Amino acid sequence: MRILAADDSFDWLSTHTFILTDIFGKDADIVCANSAFEALNIFKEEYLENPFNLVITDLQMESDFEPLYAGEWLIKEIQALKPNQKILIISSTLNIEQIANSYSVDYFSKRLIVSDISVYENKLSEINIS
Repeated sequence: MRILAADDSFDWLSTHTFILTDIFGKDADIVCANSAFEALNIFKEEYLENPFNLVITDLQMESDFEPLYAGEWLIKEIQALKPNQKILIISSTLNIEQIANSYSVDYFSKRLIVSDISVYENKLSEINIS
């Protein structure tokens, strides 16, 4: 199970790594990126030879992409390279549902994880990554 997680918060990257390792155990290969640019570079380098089962991205990261959020830009770039890539937005952005629906990707709010960490595991089983 290869997962690329993009977030500019070290705490959230640590949270993703902890939860994903807990869920998938030793089978988890989690690659972290601190920005949308870094995530795209990693994705481009590896998506053909060593593809990711899932890309998790925050929306609000670096501000270079206005009027888009950095995570939204990342989703567009990844979908241009690999249209069927499974992507999960995990963000506190208020319009997360609208953005996720516009790109046909899954999402849930960071606020839900803070209140109930099992939401993360439930979402991963719901989107059936393999």
